Amino acid sequence: MQEFTITTIEELCQAVKLISSLINNRGVIYLSGDLGSGKTTFTRYFLHSLGWKDAVPSPTYSLINTYQIDGLNILHADLYRLTEPDELLYLDVRDWQINNDLIFIEWAEKAAGFIPPADYEISFNYSSEERKLFLSKPS
Repeated sequence: MQEFTITTIEELCQAVKLISSLINNRGVIYLSGDLGSGKTTFTRYFLHSLGWKDAVPSPTYSLINTYQIDGLNILHADLYRLTEPDELLYLDVRDWQINNDLIFIEWAEKAAGFIPPADYEISFNYSSEERKLFLSKPS
């Protein structure tokens, strides 16, 4: 497990750069943490580091947002509002891995058994002074 302490945007950008190089911009990444802990912000900076120039809104209401950046297909899902996991069948969850190189999933625990397994997990903890990111690879 790798730990990153984030107190500035520059430190977040450094963590994103290192994590991006470790995962080689491929795989399924579960993002876990309390509301407001930085899951969408991390994804926003990750996409910007890949060259995305436009806004990266939270997919809280749409459930998924997709991006194409330099030949990479990227899906960002926020499952917080998911009522039942099988609702993902309407969003072509079975094809997520086929159609996307990189998948970020917030609140993955709400869709156990319906989403692809994680290649990496990033946990977010925060206090008033700092945020911590913990990167791990499930066994």
